[in-house]
Amino acid sequence: MKFFRYALALLIAAVASLPLAAAAQTWPTRPITLVVAFAAGGSTDGVARLIAQELGDKLGHRVIVENRAGAGGNVAAQLVAKAAPDGYTFLFVTSGPASINKLLYKSLPYDPAKDFAPVALVGIIPQVVVTSPKFSPKTLKELVDYAKANPGKLNFGNSGIGTTSHISAVLFAQETAIDVAHVTYRGTAPLVTDLIGGQIEVGFPSYFPQMATLNALAVSTAERMEAFPHIPTIKETGLADVIAGVWFGIVAPAGVPREIVSQVNSIINDFLKTPAAKAAAVPLGMRILGGTPEQMGAYMAQETARWAPIIKAANITAE
Repeated sequence: MKFFRYALALLIAAVASLPLAAAAQTWPTRPITLVVAFAAGGSTDGVARLIAQELGDKLGHRVIVENRAGAGGNVAAQLVAKAAPDGYTFLFVTSGPASINKLLYKSLPYDPAKDFAPVALVGIIPQVVVTSPKFSPKTLKELVDYAKANPGKLNFGNSGIGTTSHISAVLFAQETAIDVAHVTYRGTAPLVTDLIGGQIEVGFPSYFPQMATLNALAVSTAERMEAFPHIPTIKETGLADVIAGVWFGIVAPAGVPREIVSQVNSIINDFLKTPAAKAAAVPLGMRILGGTPEQMGAYMAQETARWAPIIKAANITAE
């Protein structure tokens, strides 16, 4: 009797998997949706549209970009997490909804570790330490020295509560043992406006091409940026070991057929090796990543574990 029940359970499981297996063999037969967690027009959206165009060309069916901004990327993430795992809905995900938001929100309507199938990493855009033209320190060491001589008086602007811009600035302050005020903005544009006007002294935004109008002191990359080779990394100054940035990747709803994940991963990795991908990445300050779905899954888990103690120690929350 036990053997019969075991065999029946195996049969039911096999039958249940047949529709997805058959779908994977004929996929795709209609347009695919790539959901982007942010508004149209930004760097995230631009990279997503390049990926969508490449996937559409290679798969023979249009890939429609659908912008679903809101709640730090959680609106788009929830939409994709609850979508059918049939290969027709993907999410162009960033570090927030993929790994950090679960540390910030008390109630998250999805679990990135359980509800997503990692497909491929795309790239990472670093943070940049920039100062107002009206602020006297011109090197990172001078900045740290000034902060130590004036505890609590230096304003560090970031692009939003719980963003990589915010937690990277918190980590930098921790490692350099400086006491600063963290000022939160709704995005990079208003932060840069106040930096130019001198209303705030220091910013820690993600790289943006217009940073040449400010004093760029250091970048949070492991190696110097190709677009700005004269700017040192934070690590090489010896003041702190901050390597961070906003990273991008593609995920699908958990349960999507492995064959579909492999096919999309292969197309993305091939594209990331082309001159066209590099030409798009350099102006954004983006370092191309790529890799296997397993590597993306490990990276997501690693990022969550890395930032958890920093966010907890600083009591950073978002709702």
